[in-house]
Amino acid sequence: MAIISDKYQAIFIHIYKTGGTSIRSMIDDKQMIHAAHATALDAKKAMMGDARWNDYWKFTIVRNPYDLVESLFYHHRRDNPRTFPTMEDQLQWIKRRWGKTISHTDGPPYISQHEWLTENGQMLVDNVFKFDDLQDVHRSLFELRGYNAPFPLPKLNDSLVRPKQPIGTCFTPNQIALINQLYAADFAHFKYSKITE
Repeated sequence: MAIISDKYQAIFIHIYKTGGTSIRSMIDDKQMIHAAHATALDAKKAMMGDARWNDYWKFTIVRNPYDLVESLFYHHRRDNPRTFPTMEDQLQWIKRRWGKTISHTDGPPYISQHEWLTENGQMLVDNVFKFDDLQDVHRSLFELRGYNAPFPLPKLNDSLVRPKQPIGTCFTPNQIALINQLYAADFAHFKYSKITE
């Protein structure tokens, strides 16, 4: 999803399960661009000829791939527990859909976060924040633009049924290897550490 705010002169590219629902809730003049799961390139194409694409501050949030996959699993379990009975079921489903062009109404595209944000390898956003640093987004969007930020940052769309455990410990070695393969660009470009045997 992509959101334009004329008030903050910003464009937010929302990758699923990265805390974006909380950020979106604070933008009071949001205008949605394109479909619910629009990539940065989708937004750029949808805004062709709109000067705001070049003039506004474009930002996004990324998440550790292990944490992203785990959060997505518990998000599905919260909404419909029968969707994926096990983590293996979800990972195999993601693997089958990986990189395929699908309808935006059929859920998010399963591509790396890096691919979500680039065109021919070139980053389309000005700033990439990490999920663990959401307060930095909060500060950049509001305080640095001369607005009073609504505090605290709301925590929305949380996977409440998710057990609290160290990142990556819920995966088998084969599942870790698959995540490492699928999200290789994210580990490389966003400097996340891979779990290795």
